[in-house]
Amino acid sequence: MDPRLQRPGEDDTDLFERLEGDPELEAYYFIMPAKAKVVGTVFEEGMLRRDFKYGRNPRISLFLEASTVKSLPGGGVEFVEKGKRARYLRSFSRKAEHVEFWSSLDDLKEAVLNRALLGP
Repeated sequence: MDPRLQRPGEDDTDLFERLEGDPELEAYYFIMPAKAKVVGTVFEEGMLRRDFKYGRNPRISLFLEASTVKSLPGGGVEFVEKGKRARYLRSFSRKAEHVEFWSSLDDLKEAVLNRALLGP
């Protein structure tokens, strides 16, 4: 979230709520580092379910830390971690229009910027 978008007197949570509720929202970019907690991804899934329920069709780009996945033929991914998080992310990755892997913060920054420049 860019702090320059904040209105006078608006704190970070107010800004997030305003941006997140914007009906013009066209795309979500999710960054999943190794060992991200399931609780965070459950919130994200809730946002997406709400959008789809109200007729929105946001594009989803998913950026996964390379150490957590391996690429499968046909564009699928297999999570090398075990447990609930891996099952959730497997399902989540199927909803994504774009899935990309990153190894370093520089790789991640480049990947996200390149994707953003393509437009929603």
